[in-house]
Amino acid sequence: MFGANGIELCRIIEEELAHMQKEIATGVERPKQEITHLLPEEAKKIEVELKLEEEHRETVERLRVLTLAARKKRVNERMARHVRRMNFIMFWPHCHQAHYDLYEKWDMINIQVGAKETFQLTEEGAKEALYMSDIDPNEACLHALLNGEALVVMFRMYDTDNRDFVKLLRHALYVEIPEPKEDVPPEKQVPPIPAYERYATISKSAREVRRERYEARMQKLREEKEDAERLASEQARLAREAEEERQREEKQRQEEERMARIQAGLPAEPEPVGDEEEMEGEEKEETEATEEPEALEEEKVEEEEEFHSDVSVEGEEYIPPGGLFVPGLYSPPNDLAKANGLAYFYPKMVQENTTIESEHLPPHVLVMFNIDKRHEVQELMAQYADEILAVTHSIQILI
Repeated sequence: MFGANGIELCRIIEEELAHMQKEIATGVERPKQEITHLLPEEAKKIEVELKLEEEHRETVERLRVLTLAARKKRVNERMARHVRRMNFIMFWPHCHQAHYDLYEKWDMINIQVGAKETFQLTEEGAKEALYMSDIDPNEACLHALLNGEALVVMFRMYDTDNRDFVKLLRHALYVEIPEPKEDVPPEKQVPPIPAYERYATISKSAREVRRERYEARMQKLREEKEDAERLASEQARLAREAEEERQREEKQRQEEERMARIQAGLPAEPEPVGDEEEMEGEEKEETEATEEPEALEEEKVEEEEEFHSDVSVEGEEYIPPGGLFVPGLYSPPNDLAKANGLAYFYPKMVQENTTIESEHLPPHVLVMFNIDKRHEVQELMAQYADEILAVTHSIQILI
């Protein structure tokens, strides 16, 4: 602990002996602590050090995030110069039909579809897709976006077209109001609102969602019941036809037996036997057995009808909060958002149109030292660690 400092060690020993003599003389024990316990001064010092380390980690993390954001912005600025004639629209999983409803608009603004693909997004993917967007990624919006495959359509402009693709597509979807068509009846006319507002919705409350799920379940039960009744009636018809065919064959057989008995000189009708009563008992049991499952199915439907939509069910699917804005489609509002979205959804097409840029390095020099001076150099490097780009060791043996 003290190494070669014996003087300090002797001083501490003398103090401890004096304290022990004092305890023996007065009979009052000095308060002591376990060796594993920290002194108040040590605990305070450790707390301060931990706080400084936490602040340092937060500073480093904040700097890392800012560095990545600046790097991402710079990369998107470089890509945006090469994808001026490319753009995309992302349709939410429940609004794929919007792309086909708006197909005439693409011809009106003179653009063509370059690619079309569906993507199952994750939370990280949604952040990339909505990078620098004007959409509020609330719970209902993200739930609707992640609950299924999103349709992403990539558009191209002609090589001679120099319009601003971002403003062109945003105006067509967010501002332009469709004109009424003369050959379409009024009830089938498109509402006079922009396409973005037409396909946007407000998330429903938990009660409304449960009511819709309840109605869908009851509709499914009714359809299943109708199918079961249709199947039962068809089976009854086939059974009835089979029974009629059996009776016809039985009657024909009896007629042939009767004619054969007459030709043989025997009585036309044989003596009666008690088989008919046994057959009637079996038919009665079969009808009772078929009636029981039908009664059970009716009871099951009646039990389902007692479900209430305002009662939460354990294990039900997540329901986002109500009253939140949920868009149906999205077009990037600026060149950086457009470039980032295209690079995420269609990286190969972006690479074909983007030239590779060499890595940028600040002004730097190369310094070499002999290997036998590496310990001295390490002390010097520790003082300027932030200014050193890379370090390597190289040993060459010449023969």
